[in-house]
Amino acid sequence: MTTLTESKISDIYSHLPSMFLTQENSKLKLEQTHTIFFKGKVKNIFLFRDLLTLLSDIVESRFYKPEFKRFFDPVITCEDDKLRMECFSSDTSIYCRVDLVKELFEEYSNIYRGTTNVNFNKNFLDSLASLRNSSETFFEVGKENVVLEVNDKKVKEKKVKLPDRWIRGFLESQAIYRKAEKVFELKGLASKKFLADCSLSMKDKEYFLVSKNSGIELLANQPKNGVFIPVQGLSRLSILKKIIPHVNGLTVYWVKETGATLWLIKTDGGNISFALEEKSKKNKY
Repeated sequence: MTTLTESKISDIYSHLPSMFLTQENSKLKLEQTHTIFFKGKVKNIFLFRDLLTLLSDIVESRFYKPEFKRFFDPVITCEDDKLRMECFSSDTSIYCRVDLVKELFEEYSNIYRGTTNVNFNKNFLDSLASLRNSSETFFEVGKENVVLEVNDKKVKEKKVKLPDRWIRGFLESQAIYRKAEKVFELKGLASKKFLADCSLSMKDKEYFLVSKNSGIELLANQPKNGVFIPVQGLSRLSILKKIIPHVNGLTVYWVKETGATLWLIKTDGGNISFALEEKSKKNKY
């Protein structure tokens, strides 16, 4: 097993060369001001839709405390080579980060590095759901809002206050997952199959993940030998089912001290870091 550090996590993602937009496209002529961080034209429409919908689904989910109210949607960070979106489930048992890389966009303009957080409300989600391959789609991130433009129709989401327990959760997540060790790595169909095998019916039962051929086998009882890790709450992975068609790789990391797991999922235009908090830490915040 190898220790996972912040630099190693970064190595997993593609760092593409900088791209400068031509001035001919009037829709991407933006005033050089710090109120707008990013604007780009989406190329892979369905992947973009499914990744943003995934974040909203995670925020809505409550696996262990159904009485918790829904919390706010992603914290969005604009960088030179990617848009990073982070959120927790409403019961904070799931942390998810989605990195939308340049390959997801036909045109990518990072005007200024910055961070904001917004609430994806019904109008925004309805606009996402309406996306088709023929849709001309632009995405804009600013200091005070996020704009989704589909065929010249704009939906704007305003900035909201970040919950205090999310801030604590982000800090603790960084500390925990720096201790993570790489255990399994799957490619192609094997990664799709494993995610498809995880369902809500698994509930909170403990399973053992064992390497088998080019995949991962789920066992109800602890194996006597071989490389394996115990995991509880695999039913939470069922929330990833919508993005399975886009998946082309999966790497699993494990924090031995706590039992937490980190699942790094690769697609052609976005990468997902999906962390499951261990049972003993659930509902801490």
